[in-house]
Amino acid sequence: MLHSHHAGFPWTQDQQTGFFDALAGNDYGQHIDFRVEYLDPENRSSGPAYNELFFKYLRDKYASGPTGFSPHLIYATDDDAISFLQQYAQRLFPESPIVYSGLNNLELDSRLDHRKFHGIFEVKDVAGTIALALRLEPTLKTLYFIGDDSTTAHGTKAYIEKEAARFFPHLKVDFYNSSSLEELKAYLSRRHPKLWVVNSLSGVRDAEGGRVSIHEALESLDAVGSFKILAMKDIYLTAGVLGGAVNRGREQGLHAGFLAREQILGEGVGDSEYLLKSVSSPYVFDFKQLGRFDLVPSDLPSGSTMLGQPHAPWWRHRYLFVILAGFFFLQSVIAWLLWRRAGGRRRTQKLLHKKEEQFKTVVDATHDAMIAINQRGVVTLFNPAAEKLFGWSSEEMVGGSLDVLMPEGYRKQHRLDVASFFSTGEPSEAIGRSLELLAIHRSGKEFPIALELSVGHCGRERFVLSIMRDISSQRKVEREIRQLAYYDRLTGLPNRALFEDRFRRVLATAERAGHMAALLFIGVDNLKSINDTRGHACGDRLLQLIGQRLVDLVHDGSTVVRWEGDKFIVLLPGLASVDEADKVAGDILQALAEPCEVDDRFFFVTASIGGAVYPQHGIDGDKLLKNADMAMYAAKEQGRNIYCTFTEEMNRRVLERSELEHNLRQALARDEFFLVFQPQIEQATGKVLGSEALLRWQHSEKGLISPGQFIPLAEESGLILPIGHWVLQTACAQNKAWQLAGYPPMRVAVNLSARQFQQPDFFDQVALVLKDTGLDPHFLELELTESLLMADAEAAVETLCALRNLGVGIAIDDFGTGYSSLSYLKTFPIDRIKIAQDFVLDISRDPGDAAIVETIIAMAHGLGLDIVAEGVETESQLRFLSSRKCHVMQGYYFARPMPADNFIEFLSDNLVSVYPGLASGT
Repeated sequence: MLHSHHAGFPWTQDQQTGFFDALAGNDYGQHIDFRVEYLDPENRSSGPAYNELFFKYLRDKYASGPTGFSPHLIYATDDDAISFLQQYAQRLFPESPIVYSGLNNLELDSRLDHRKFHGIFEVKDVAGTIALALRLEPTLKTLYFIGDDSTTAHGTKAYIEKEAARFFPHLKVDFYNSSSLEELKAYLSRRHPKLWVVNSLSGVRDAEGGRVSIHEALESLDAVGSFKILAMKDIYLTAGVLGGAVNRGREQGLHAGFLAREQILGEGVGDSEYLLKSVSSPYVFDFKQLGRFDLVPSDLPSGSTMLGQPHAPWWRHRYLFVILAGFFFLQSVIAWLLWRRAGGRRRTQKLLHKKEEQFKTVVDATHDAMIAINQRGVVTLFNPAAEKLFGWSSEEMVGGSLDVLMPEGYRKQHRLDVASFFSTGEPSEAIGRSLELLAIHRSGKEFPIALELSVGHCGRERFVLSIMRDISSQRKVEREIRQLAYYDRLTGLPNRALFEDRFRRVLATAERAGHMAALLFIGVDNLKSINDTRGHACGDRLLQLIGQRLVDLVHDGSTVVRWEGDKFIVLLPGLASVDEADKVAGDILQALAEPCEVDDRFFFVTASIGGAVYPQHGIDGDKLLKNADMAMYAAKEQGRNIYCTFTEEMNRRVLERSELEHNLRQALARDEFFLVFQPQIEQATGKVLGSEALLRWQHSEKGLISPGQFIPLAEESGLILPIGHWVLQTACAQNKAWQLAGYPPMRVAVNLSARQFQQPDFFDQVALVLKDTGLDPHFLELELTESLLMADAEAAVETLCALRNLGVGIAIDDFGTGYSSLSYLKTFPIDRIKIAQDFVLDISRDPGDAAIVETIIAMAHGLGLDIVAEGVETESQLRFLSSRKCHVMQGYYFARPMPADNFIEFLSDNLVSVYPGLASGT
């Protein structure tokens, strides 16, 4: 262990206590050999020269000679120790991993090699502190942060400025750092702020250069004026400090201890219930200071912890040891006086008995547990509240040891602390401060307690008095808060925030151990259609079932994450080969293929899975995540319900796709889109009955881009909405222009996308386009697919009826490739159906396609619907369709799609045969 500050410094001691607590309860933890060193630059001349001397000291003591010491792990606390190891660890102990806590310096954090350094950044609740300051002083314009000249004070400055600018941009923050107590007092005297925040005061010195304790420094600064002082660390909750959103050193050490267990023992402790219990209430205040500023608890954030609040006997019992000593002293004086004056021992005993009864009444009446031990560590007091808290009676405990009340991992340290105190007479830093520890009930159940220690004398004998209360309910609330912060509400699975932490640890462990790790990115394929048809409540229940199936499938140590929406991630650590990831992916596909029962209905879902493996597909988390996501979308493009492992070819396609999307977003503004028109011919007469408007993209550099490339991308990105509106507007305007030029009126067909048709105001958009262009609605036909209509049949019927009443024609495009059903043909207001080109292509060679086409034609005639055959390219196809009474066709046999100018020429060339009267001028 390498500590930045000196031995006995409260923050350091709290971190070390938390570190030991994390190791407690593990057999291995009882046999660890701890070596402790204190860098303590504040007590010496800091800088490169001192660091070099300290390096030589450690090298000579541990790393040199035949008995060289190589630790399995190094634990560092706070910035100076971490910075020292960042510079010298490779030269001292190159093979030893390092865990740390209490890091404040953002710049230092960016320089650490996180393959070797694993730790806890001391994230101060700057936003909470500023919000509290503004709550206490609403007119505050400038918030002052006062600190010493230490690395910690300067390191936190950038983080505080960043958080303040992010959440409170209109508030000015001012920093003053000095190691001189006199300079700090002079600064506050000049400024006279209403409120200021303690940044760091562990390195303050007096005029003679002597170190000043935190308590003395704050006492002196508080005496300068009447201002509210806020703290961001629990060690500053001392003289004159009102309170604040504080970090706790024990919790920093506790988290570091669990990281140490992970490094030493290979344990996966991300979910440890013990770790969840460790989070403390963020807001702590001194009740005595509230009265000083005419504040009441309701002026503070809800859920705040009060120190010394009268109704929670802390303030009353804070000096209970004085009362206890006074009682004993009074008893002795009275007894002596009575004995000397009257020799009446009986009267003395009676009076002593009365005083004892009064004291017993006070002790028994308190609601907090009170336990006293003498210098031999023997229990001398165990009040009724203690009996209720621990389940042991006073008769059982008085005269015995406290060992039965504490976890095994605490007992050795407790005995050492007691022996040290009674042998030296020096009180521990823990005296007079509120601590949080684990205790054991008689039933064996562990629970958290808040503990306050006092010391006193009874004659020549000294004693320690402990006042305790159960804080289980408070810890429960804090666990619930952590659950909301790190776990998905719907599925209960880890969320993105927790995933990022685990992912970093898994990659660091894999690098050290030479193992592989895999990331499976899972996208549920058809959840959107279930949400649209059955409602989001049904979809949410399906997500819960899918999440549970994934958890049941993976082995211990793996992590299942709800990423977002219909996407999950499975993190697989410690793999020996890629085949293991492939097997898990196959098992997932198989498990999800089983039907899911929701509300007595069975639903079938599939998943597309993309995989990326460390280190083959990347060595940093962001790249692996991006590559797995890329592979998942590749699986969707290849038909879904499959597993794809990342390849560089996918990366190339994604880059091309990204560039295409970028160009697509600018295509409308650059006027790169244009329409082509393919005529629809009445075969018997050769008359042009209408045309279908088709979109084309002429890129300025890449030339003509196929619709098959950019239409799906436009659908996915949402660009299909402005593009589709442009197509509708342009097609209607062009048709009206032809009519104004004297050409016969005819309909123009425009294809609709699902997203375009599903807009709530789609009918209004069509009506407005027709009004703006002046086109009669009867000369506009909208083409929709069967799948589009069936996505929300009820809403589709309403929109189609409104369009039909307006006069717009409705056609079903690519009929036969989707939900072909007589029932919906009867339900929807449809004018015509278009036989899909896939069926027309082989009707002269494939009896199956021929039978399908014949059936479609017969069905349409029976329902009174018009028919258009698409993709007619040969005379044999023409004869087949004509013989089956399909009279309207379009395809290359008649004409290819052509720009508007060429379409006019086509019309002109066909006017004589189609409209002889118009051609002759009659």
